[in-house]
Amino acid sequence: MDVKFHKKSEIIVRIWNNARTKAHINENTFDTGYSLRNNSLNIHSITPAFNFKTCEHSSIEVLIPENYPKLLTISGKVKVGMVNIEGLYHLKPFSNIDFTVEIGKINVHHVLSKSLSLYTEIGAIKVTGAKISDNTNLHSHTGVIKSYDLITKTLNSVNQIGCTTHYSLTADDAKVETKFGNSKVVSASSSEKGMDLTINTEYGKSTLVSDHIDVDFKLGTNKGKLNLVHSDENWSCKIDKSISSINGKCTPIPENTRHPNNKINLGMSTKYGKTKLVLKETTRTKKGCTKGIKESKEKN
Repeated sequence: MDVKFHKKSEIIVRIWNNARTKAHINENTFDTGYSLRNNSLNIHSITPAFNFKTCEHSSIEVLIPENYPKLLTISGKVKVGMVNIEGLYHLKPFSNIDFTVEIGKINVHHVLSKSLSLYTEIGAIKVTGAKISDNTNLHSHTGVIKSYDLITKTLNSVNQIGCTTHYSLTADDAKVETKFGNSKVVSASSSEKGMDLTINTEYGKSTLVSDHIDVDFKLGTNKGKLNLVHSDENWSCKIDKSISSINGKCTPIPENTRHPNNKINLGMSTKYGKTKLVLKETTRTKKGCTKGIKESKEKN
């Protein structure tokens, strides 16, 4: 399913029922269509189980006018397939986006919305350049969750088996969790004065890579490794450590160079695996390597 904006004045819905050849299919087994009731557009598409002999499949395309006068709510459920939503970041906001894909992939790009809720049973979720004024909920049982340049008030990103990674995350309150796999945030900040960030993994690895921001942190593990990586030339750190935890505060030198009055309150843990906090000043060489990082490791 593809949801996009276009310059025409009407909403256009296109449903494609496809097959390699009609010689081996019963066209009556395709159940597709749409209806308009109470300002709600309802689309359904049910096709036979896919097989390589006939390659039966359907696709849905929804085109929304760029000048559509009302806020839109988009929601849906997909058994097997892919959902692509391409927004107009500065022109057209959504009220809510809520999609569930049991097996497949969800891509959301450049949307402006009050809330965003995405779920996959087995598959992948990717969010790029989205601005969510309230809550963002990203859930997957088995698969991958990734976001790039996501701005949201709160983030709840949970994956049972797989990996969860967020690049350039801006939020006031964020929770990133994976039961079996990796939880990672690269570059985090808050649109206000502070960010409460929780990164947890039961069996695997929890990582935060932060650049030029105050960090108050509590790192913990039951049976695993704790790593704190930082440069003495660029960071001033006060650290308390024990067998199963590292607590402390690190401040960049000079203080708050890039994010004035901004800090992260970090809680990060791994039950069995590795918990790693990386504080670094990125200075790239011609080969793309990063210099100026001193590594301090604490293990239990």
